[in-house]
Amino acid sequence: MYVNYQKKKRHWEVNSLELVHNHGLVSPSKMNLVQREKHVNTATRSLIKTLYGSGVRNCQVMNVIGNIHGGNDKVGFNVQHVRNVLRDERKKRFKISDAQAGLDLLHRLNEENGSKYFIRTKVDEENRLKCLVWIDPRCIMAYQNFGDVMVFDTTYRTNRYAMPFVPFTGVNHHYQSVIFGFALMQDEHASTFE
Repeated sequence: MYVNYQKKKRHWEVNSLELVHNHGLVSPSKMNLVQREKHVNTATRSLIKTLYGSGVRNCQVMNVIGNIHGGNDKVGFNVQHVRNVLRDERKKRFKISDAQAGLDLLHRLNEENGSKYFIRTKVDEENRLKCLVWIDPRCIMAYQNFGDVMVFDTTYRTNRYAMPFVPFTGVNHHYQSVIFGFALMQDEHASTFE
């Protein structure tokens, strides 16, 4: 199908349409490799949460759902979608009390070390923790000595709330990695990085 957007008429127009297949069909054994819309319905979401809450691992959750549907290839999604459901659920359950407990710990450590920690927080419009940056005295010293080049990586989301964990790292004079600080971020928007 070839379509064209008509700006003056403000609508899409079909230029040509060919109803005959122009490629071979995919064999049933390779159907799970075909990219298709992945939708996890409400009942399946509930089942995923229940199984995970009972200690069943993600891949085992996928196997249970596959058995219900007559095979993993008939489910319509994969184990990554199971992880996404659990990530979304964790984000919904993020509580101020958990964030406050973490902040209390950092402030207590700061007091015990003579206020040598660097701690900064940012909250969203609902007063939920959006970003937390903390640097201990050892990291501060490492940055002062080896802070010529710093790298940070936001790809880790293995914590309970699927918040990106951001280690700030560098290299010392022995070519060993050194840590300059840490951050937890609710999202990866430019305002959060600032």
